Amino acid sequence: MLRSLFTFFLIVAAIFLIYWIATNEETTLTIKEFVVGGLPAIHFGNIPLRVEVANTDEERSRGLSGKDTLPSTQGMLFVFSYESFWEFWMRGVRFPIDIIWIDSDFHVVDILPDLGPETYPNTYRPRAKAQYVVETNAGFTEAFGIRVGDSVDLSAALPRDVE
Repeated sequence: MLRSLFTFFLIVAAIFLIYWIATNEETTLTIKEFVVGGLPAIHFGNIPLRVEVANTDEERSRGLSGKDTLPSTQGMLFVFSYESFWEFWMRGVRFPIDIIWIDSDFHVVDILPDLGPETYPNTYRPRAKAQYVVETNAGFTEAFGIRVGDSVDLSAALPRDVE
């Protein structure tokens, strides 16, 4: 009898926990982040990429500056509050990267592959307005066949507030 009562309460507690997780947006985001190693993942089709999110002026200005490397499964997502022709440069970046511009409808609008540190202080802007920019290791777009027009799922990485 005691064992059945304990089992009943355990089942009720499990159902309550599952319901709470499913309805709590912050917890759901935390679970998504945990699954991919502490950083949220964006998806180019079925290709996941863990991203550090830069959504403040300071974070966007710093970008990948000062980093010696970037893990092959990781990138940086720059989030802006509106679409524009956002310019990028290689100030302080020590390794070659691909830059991917994404519009507010979550489609790739331009790609600049294999941009090296030696190009600084040149600046680069997309051919169409973008609201999001992803920087990856050089060769990512070619290796995974990322093309202009592709859809991108940024939902797990988008912050609530953008400066």
